[in-house]
Amino acid sequence: MFLYGFFTLLGLAGLFYSTDPYATKRVVGTILANWLLFILYLNYFQERRQIHLMIAIWLAANLAGTVYSTYDWHLGSGVGGAQHRYFLPRQQLTDSDQDTQTTRNRWTTVYGDISEWDALGGSAVRRSMGPTSHPAVYGINLVLTIPFFFYLLRRHRKVWQRASLVLALGLIMYNILLTNTRGTFLVAAVTGGLCVWFGLFKIRTPHVLAALMALVLLIPAVPEDIINRTLTPRNYTMSSAATLRIRLRYWEAGLRILQDHFLFGVGVGNEKAVPAYMENPDVSAQSVHNIYLQVALETGIFGWLSFFGFVGLIFFYVRAAARNLRHRAGWEDEYYLLVAIQTAMLAVLVDGLQLDVFNFSLKGWWLMATIAPVLYGWSRVAPRPIAPAAAPEPGSFHPLPAR
Repeated sequence: MFLYGFFTLLGLAGLFYSTDPYATKRVVGTILANWLLFILYLNYFQERRQIHLMIAIWLAANLAGTVYSTYDWHLGSGVGGAQHRYFLPRQQLTDSDQDTQTTRNRWTTVYGDISEWDALGGSAVRRSMGPTSHPAVYGINLVLTIPFFFYLLRRHRKVWQRASLVLALGLIMYNILLTNTRGTFLVAAVTGGLCVWFGLFKIRTPHVLAALMALVLLIPAVPEDIINRTLTPRNYTMSSAATLRIRLRYWEAGLRILQDHFLFGVGVGNEKAVPAYMENPDVSAQSVHNIYLQVALETGIFGWLSFFGFVGLIFFYVRAAARNLRHRAGWEDEYYLLVAIQTAMLAVLVDGLQLDVFNFSLKGWWLMATIAPVLYGWSRVAPRPIAPAAAPEPGSFHPLPAR
């Protein structure tokens, strides 16, 4: 509370010197909302069932978003209201054609992205942003759910339960594909690998065969927009990916900002500072697309230490609680829940290398950040396993232990 509270105070102070006051006010509002959510659930969680209930509600909300987004891609704005503007000449595209989520198009989850117009042969590609403001935001919110579906697959053994969970996980993975975001695609792959590495999911021969069969059946049905942008290997090279090249320019500008504003930064959420430090900027507002650099240039060295001190402390609670509960009878569910939280938190840290991810509305992450210290507290008072008595030395006298 002290670490994040100090970061919050620095965010509020930025209101007095930020060159982008509107964006700073918006992000300060997010920071305060995160803080209040943290306080609320830290006091709410008193029983196991409350934790499981909140996780179930969070997963259900994500699934509801994927159901609508899938419908909208195949039967809604993805083929109707927005489709007509995807392949217009570039000079005819207006700002409204590139809108992400606004009140005017609140029911639209698909838009035409022209960020790599030249590399993709002078055409826009479809990308799904779900019920959020951008495909990258939608993507990381979906990625956070992956470890929890593997956790539930370990916990529930009935055939209908496992079939439902596999179907839900498949819908999550399909919507990650619909975001058409290369960074999200890679982070999802890393998250799946971590789930295997930490023992949330054990790969067996039937799983491999089912995955291969699914690939054979689904690859022909993958939308062309996704093949052109996300599933084409050359688009992951510096020469073909315009967004990768522009990120390097953002990072350069961010380092120059940090040199000039080392102590207190330029204000949280400030998106006008980066273009101001770029030569020939093509945007008027932009983040640096790296959360580690973003926090430093927004709040300075003190803000960076307080924020990532908070994140590191929460991660310590997750690891310590898992270590305490690993071999305790009756706490297996909580142990694997902590493994799922650890995996999801690592996914966010990896995603932060290419996005200002903690400036997003990651309510799932904040839910985990609240569960972690609660389980850590419980793990410190949980009954410890009784160590087996040592075998007596031959010929020695061993009295019975006192009751």
